[in-house]
Amino acid sequence: MSRMEPLDQRARHRGMKITMKRFAIAIAGLALAAGLTACDEQDTPQSQETASTSVEENQADDGKDTPSLDPSSGIDDEKGTEGMTLTGTVSSGVEMGCVLLEFEGTTYNLVGGDASVLSPGTEVEVTGTVNEGLMTTCQQGVPFEVQSAAAK
Repeated sequence: MSRMEPLDQRARHRGMKITMKRFAIAIAGLALAAGLTACDEQDTPQSQETASTSVEENQADDGKDTPSLDPSSGIDDEKGTEGMTLTGTVSSGVEMGCVLLEFEGTTYNLVGGDASVLSPGTEVEVTGTVNEGLMTTCQQGVPFEVQSAAAK
């Protein structure tokens, strides 16, 4: 019967391993549930009202105005409204479909215009406006909205 004892010990050992795994999984599940419950708490209108009231009270106590930022302060709406004429040889940008023109030391990203005229290697004269606030997928140059383009 001495041979049975090691088998019995092995079975108990396996049973303990399974119990420990189940215990670890249960603890991990509880931790996850607690974390999700904490994330689920939302500000109620009442708590938001209390928060804004306390900020107003703090401002009144300080006697100082809180600085504010005008969202349009970073963009100069007057800039780029004047037409410009650029001349030079069109080159390819690093992104597909982007065409560039270097003029007086500045690289311009040509946006719009006749694609058959604005092909890489063509010497052109373009008229348009600079629009630094324009978002493009091209990674180079100052955005230049082309109103007209002619090969030279």
